[in-house]
Amino acid sequence: MGKTIEEINQETDYIVSFDMRPEDTEVYMKYIAPLPEGSIVVDFGTGQAKNVIRMALCAPQVQIWTWDWARGNPETFPIPYFKIITDRLRKHKVDNVYFSINKSDEAWQDWDQEIDILNIDASHDYHSTLKDLERWEPFVKKGGFIFIHDFEYDKPNFKFTGMRQAVFEYCNKDCQFLEYIGGTQVLCKI
Repeated sequence: MGKTIEEINQETDYIVSFDMRPEDTEVYMKYIAPLPEGSIVVDFGTGQAKNVIRMALCAPQVQIWTWDWARGNPETFPIPYFKIITDRLRKHKVDNVYFSINKSDEAWQDWDQEIDILNIDASHDYHSTLKDLERWEPFVKKGGFIFIHDFEYDKPNFKFTGMRQAVFEYCNKDCQFLEYIGGTQVLCKI
């Protein structure tokens, strides 16, 4: 038997990250944990790797492809970003995570595989979100899921209205908005 949501949250609680909520793990347990062996999750906006580690601990049978633009959150580190993240992945013994430093529109430009779940937690502005959706949503399988982190961000100065606008514009016709848990809007590709 795998770890519980509470155990995973306790294990990753020490990782300081911008807005990773304990409820995010509920999303991963509900949608990623049941996926069959070899399923693919694409995540961008790795940040401090708190949520990608949570995903990997919920579902060690899936492949998780993740990247960030080399800064993460916060933007300054005492040692190189790549080392921080790879050391953290090793510490948690998650060997199903493939991490790269890159921008989402440049990462794996030759990508040609179907995706079971696409998790977007990147720039949070209109143009970047739209570009990410245009680039990656076509690879999401019908019946697959798209997670948009910080979609209903509750702090008045950080509403991310541009990100929300891009999601509504791009996803309204081909996706069903399922639920909002913690900090994540879950959509299903129809």
